[in-house]
Amino acid sequence: MTDRVDALIAHKKAQESGLRLEKLQSHFLGSVVLERRDDDMNFGRVNTWEVIDGQQRTTTLYLLMLALRDVAARLPEKGFASMLAMSTRNEGAYSDQNDCFKVWPTEAGREDIQALTEAGSADEVCRRYPLRAKDAPKRAPKQDRPLMVRSYLYLYHAILAYMRGLDLTDSPVEEPDATLSNELIKRIDDHECVEELSPTIEFDATRLYAIHKALDSYLQLDRVRNFL
Repeated sequence: MTDRVDALIAHKKAQESGLRLEKLQSHFLGSVVLERRDDDMNFGRVNTWEVIDGQQRTTTLYLLMLALRDVAARLPEKGFASMLAMSTRNEGAYSDQNDCFKVWPTEAGREDIQALTEAGSADEVCRRYPLRAKDAPKRAPKQDRPLMVRSYLYLYHAILAYMRGLDLTDSPVEEPDATLSNELIKRIDDHECVEELSPTIEFDATRLYAIHKALDSYLQLDRVRNFL
């Protein structure tokens, strides 16, 4: 994904310098199969589709949008964060309050989706999903955070790292045989509040805008609608 964002940034700079370039090619993410689930006579509900094939890609994209939203909330200019907030929530006076969620698992994972959508920051997510219970002794074994929570935290911190110009495939100075990606996963699994990679480096907001632009305009996901 980052290579597509890098290409978009380079393409924009080349255009600004006066070069005429061909349009960037989209990245094909695959196809998803959807089946209509709502009843036309069920008023006050959002239109719903069940994902028959492509649940993991759909959920990952949603988690990425939530991470983008929460990173954008740290910018001085709040318009971008507000736009992303509207993109990650269905606004309306629905008869079922759960219709506000863009992605709603059929069974397992509903509490996690709700918490991640409503938390608003990575620090709040960590507080809602501690590695140890509040009253647990210090030597009590850690409990694993749910996979969706770990994925969100990874995406959030990966976005910050990219905005700081870091490459997660690079090796930390103190651990030449590891990668920054490994270090980030370790922090998510071992730290109550996940420390950012290289927090003293200022981040470039234009890189965040480029990620959103790449997702919005250069990511192709074909929808196959099943009406049977």
